[in-house]
Amino acid sequence: MITEVFGKGMNSTPDSPCNYGLKQQIGHGTCDRRPRNTEEIQDVLGLSTLTELPGVLRVPTGGPIVNGDHAISSVRQINPRGQPGFAGKLVDRAPYLARFDNLTALYSRMAMREKLGKSARDAEALGQSAALILLDLDDFNDVNDTYSQAAGDECLQHVASRLIATVGTVGFLARMGGDEFALLLLGHTRQSLSYILKDIQEALALPFSFDGYIFHLTSSIGIAVRCDGRRFNPDELIRDAALALDEAKTSGKNCHRVFRRVLRTTCNEKVETLRGVRSALAAGQLELYYQSKITLHDRTHSGFEALLRWNKGGGQVLPPGSFMAAFDDPSLSMEIGNCVIASAIDQARRWMIARVPFVSIAINLSASQFRDDQLGNRILNAIAATNLDPRMIEVEVTEGVFLSATSDAVLNACKVLKQGGVRIAFDDFGTGFASLTHLRDFPVDIIKIDRSFINRLGQGQNTTTIVNAMVGLAHSLSMSIVAEGVETQAQADFLKAIGCDAAQGYLFARPVPAAAAAQQLQYSHQLPDFVSTASLQP
Repeated sequence: MITEVFGKGMNSTPDSPCNYGLKQQIGHGTCDRRPRNTEEIQDVLGLSTLTELPGVLRVPTGGPIVNGDHAISSVRQINPRGQPGFAGKLVDRAPYLARFDNLTALYSRMAMREKLGKSARDAEALGQSAALILLDLDDFNDVNDTYSQAAGDECLQHVASRLIATVGTVGFLARMGGDEFALLLLGHTRQSLSYILKDIQEALALPFSFDGYIFHLTSSIGIAVRCDGRRFNPDELIRDAALALDEAKTSGKNCHRVFRRVLRTTCNEKVETLRGVRSALAAGQLELYYQSKITLHDRTHSGFEALLRWNKGGGQVLPPGSFMAAFDDPSLSMEIGNCVIASAIDQARRWMIARVPFVSIAINLSASQFRDDQLGNRILNAIAATNLDPRMIEVEVTEGVFLSATSDAVLNACKVLKQGGVRIAFDDFGTGFASLTHLRDFPVDIIKIDRSFINRLGQGQNTTTIVNAMVGLAHSLSMSIVAEGVETQAQADFLKAIGCDAAQGYLFARPVPAAAAAQQLQYSHQLPDFVSTASLQP
C-alpha cells in the first residue's frame, strides 16, 4: 500500500483568471519560481505526458475543501497495482505539490514559511530589512454565503491575479489560506513600502464581476518589519503581522496598520485574562454583587441590579471593566452569561424562601447569549423550576445589543420573556442610535438613562433638556424610567422634580454581596432625604 495524493482545482486552463499577468517572483532557483500555469506545473512534476488521470485518482467534485486552501486536498491509501508508475510519481512529487496553492497557483503557506526561514538567515548575512504584509479581504464570507462558493473562488482568483500583476515582481507572494494573502519584501525602505501598500489597495479597490454580479471588495492589511539586519524569528514575524492585521480589522477595516510592541503586550494580556477568567469560572470566583434601585418619590427600595464581580481572594474584587476581553470572546461570554442567569435566579429563590423583600433582580444579557435561539424559553423554564413569580426577574439589554446584527434574535427572545411575565429594560439609553421606532417595536417596560447624561446634569442646558425629554418620552409610552449613576443630592433632587421614577448610584448604595444587600433593606431610613426644591432647575 502507498499513499495517494491528489489535488482539487489543479486542472485550471491558461485562460483562467489566476493565470493572467503571471510574473517571475524574487528568488533564485526552481524552489523560488512559481509555475505559470497548469502545463508548467505538470512539467515541474514530470507529469506532462499523462493526458488524463486514471479514474481511481480523480478528485470527487463535492469534496470537503472550500476555496481550496492547499494543493494537497486529501490523502488516502490505495493499491498501486495497475498504475504503479503514475502513483509513484505523484508520491515523489508531493513535496512540490504542497508548495503551491491549487486555487490561485500562488505559493502556499508552507512555501512562505520556508522562504521566511531562508530570508531570516539572509537578513543576518546581507544586512537586509524584511517586511511581511498580511492581507485579508473584508467580509469575504458574505460572498460565499450570498452568491455561492464558486463566486468566492473566482473572487480569490481575481485577487491573486491583481496581486501578481501589481507586486509579483517585487516580493514573494503566497496565499496563506482562506481569503488571507501574504507578501514578503526584502531590502525595502519605508517609502517604497508605502508605495507598494498604495498600489495593492488601489488594485483591489476595482470591482469584480461574476455571473452578472458586481463585487466591491476592500482589504485590511497588517505589516510587520524587521529592519535591524539581524536574524529574525519567522513565526514571530507572522504573529506580529497578524496582530497588526487584527488591529486594522478592529479599526474599521479597509485600512492598514503597522505592528507595534504594544500590540503584543495587549495580546499577551488578553490571553492571560481569558485564561484567568476561565479558571475563575470553574473555581466559582465569579459572583454577583447587588446594587439597590430607589423609588425617588418615597425613597423606598424598588429592586436590585445584579452586577458581576471577580473575587480573586485576599480582598481583591474586580469589576467587569478589568476583564472586558472575556466578553469579547463569544464562547466564554456565553458561559459567563449563563452563570449570571443561574446565579441570579438561585439568589432570588433563596431570598424568596427567606422572605427578604428584594422586589426583583435585574440581570444583564450580552449579545453572545442571543445566539441561543431558546434563550427566552430557558430563562422562563429556570424561573418556573424555582417557583418564582416572573416579575421577580428583569432582564436588561443595552441599546447596542438591541441595535446589533442579532437584533431579530434579541427581539424574539424579548417577546418570549415579556409574554412570560419578565420585565424588559432598555439599558444605556441615549448612547447609541435608537429611535422612536425601536421603542415602538421592542417590548420594553423600562428605560434606563445612561450615567453619562446624569454626570453632565447642571453643566449645560442641552443635557438638562435631553434628560427631561427622556422622562417625558418614557411616561408617554407608559414605560418606567430609571436614572443610572446618581452620585449627588442635587442630581437626585432634579430627577425627582422632573418625575423620574427611580434611580441607582453611589448616593444610595454601592454594589455589595448578597448578604450585605439583604441587610441594606433593613435600613432604608438611612437613605438621604430630598430637599423640597431641586438644586438643578429643569
